[in-house]
Amino acid sequence: MGVDRVRVSVVWQLLAPKASASKKPTFDATNPNAYPNGVWFRDDFLDRVATQDGLQVYFQPTGPAPTWATTPRKLAQGYRWSHDPNATDYGQFVQAVAKRYNGNLVAPNATGQSTKLPAVSLVGHLE
Repeated sequence: MGVDRVRVSVVWQLLAPKASASKKPTFDATNPNAYPNGVWFRDDFLDRVATQDGLQVYFQPTGPAPTWATTPRKLAQGYRWSHDPNATDYGQFVQAVAKRYNGNLVAPNATGQSTKLPAVSLVGHLE
């Protein structure tokens, strides 16, 4: 089929600690090891399998944002709106993704062995 790369949405809310809390937990958001155990497994697995199959990997950090990274606003439904996250918090998340997939981090694979994660081709946000 001529496929040579895969784009993966790295969903912030699925990885963030205490994503539904209104107050940001204390952690180094730029350090991928500061995130809860196991939350990166899906993305690690996709990175490894795609690389094994000779595909370039593009990780796109995306929302929704964790509640603590949003501005408290009362909406008709009573929810916060995740499409307007704190830029500093989002930047720290993107840094964590870039650090995790720079080709230097060691993490457990599906069999529990710790091996280096392959470097992704690109981490960023499409315009």
